[in-house]
Amino acid sequence: MLEVRFTNSAEFDLEDIADFISKDSQSRALKYLDKMQNSIELLANNPKLGISCNNKNVDLDCRIFIFEDYLIFYRVLQDSILIIRILHSSTNYKKILV
Repeated sequence: MLEVRFTNSAEFDLEDIADFISKDSQSRALKYLDKMQNSIELLANNPKLGISCNNKNVDLDCRIFIFEDYLIFYRVLQDSILIIRILHSSTNYKKILV
């Protein structure tokens, strides 16, 4: 089982998601992030679960795991999974990931 780690940008993405959802309900935001975290943990045992970034015309060595309306961009490293960014699917992620 690989360790799952987050870049600073991915951590900020999680904070933004929590802030957005908590405007309606703080408890709903916590439940949502917990559900997202549990899904991300699936990558520890199944690192190839997501699709190649090349399939989405993103010119980076990464993979994309889809969780509801969010795209989780990550790299499979030798000893870990590195979560690069967590972006809403409506975001122009190609521009952000340059």
